[in-house]
Amino acid sequence: MCARPLLRLDTLRPFNTPTSLTFALYVVRKIQENATVGIVTMSGRFPRARYFPLFSSCEGCGCLIRLCRGGFGIISAMTRYQRVAAIVGCALCAVVAFPSDEPASSMVSFTLDFPGANPSHYEISISRDGHGSYSSNGQLSRDADPADPVTFQFSPSEQVRQQIFALAKQARFFNGTIDSGRKNIANTGAKTLSYNDGTVHTQATYNFSLMPAVEQLTDLFQGLSTTLEFGRRLAYFHKYQKLALDDDLKRMQDLEQSHMLADVQAIAPVLESIGNDSSVMRVTRARALQLLGPGKL
Repeated sequence: MCARPLLRLDTLRPFNTPTSLTFALYVVRKIQENATVGIVTMSGRFPRARYFPLFSSCEGCGCLIRLCRGGFGIISAMTRYQRVAAIVGCALCAVVAFPSDEPASSMVSFTLDFPGANPSHYEISISRDGHGSYSSNGQLSRDADPADPVTFQFSPSEQVRQQIFALAKQARFFNGTIDSGRKNIANTGAKTLSYNDGTVHTQATYNFSLMPAVEQLTDLFQGLSTTLEFGRRLAYFHKYQKLALDDDLKRMQDLEQSHMLADVQAIAPVLESIGNDSSVMRVTRARALQLLGPGKL
């Protein structure tokens, strides 16, 4: 059972104003106060007293009807008044809890902490207005120590920006628990997804999630991190070690063919700078421009 305060619908009675809307608003307020909303039944198919959560702020969206064992039979155990209130309350809570139109300042962020990996820590933030920032302690070369996190500014493609915000909306802006809770899953690092629009701020940390939108966001952000790590290294090598550029660009081409990079256009300024630098070997310049797509050579 959830450890949140419990609001039992089966024990509530109609208020002075006999409308389901009044009752639903009361349920929404309790949900916003982090109460778990459910019923306890001792009749019908359930001879024992059992607790069945219907709404819970720790279940993800805060108003999800959980069709656990017994399914609609549980809802049927409620009075007609309570059933209507539950449905209206669910709809109201969805409206109250989540923004329908994100402002231009809204931002989605992804953070990974995974000791032993390279990088062992990074954070990507994408704003609705198209600005992106990346901070990482990734090594610039195999023999180098982990770098001090330095923010790398970039502009994601319009397609990727729209995809990130669409998936964040499908994931209910990470309001509540998104981790699968499974103990037999290998540790792949502590991941945190967050949403902030200046008014609403939500975040959730997980190792592995069963939510399709969260899985897609994880793959997208991790692929984007791989691309941005190349961007950091290429900018460094272009300035201090130009002969090292070709090896990294070859690796980028291989990973792109394997679909392991996301949004190469995010590091277009770095690739263009290399491609247009006459002091860089011609074959290296050609690789950089090839990564930018047709028509860049």
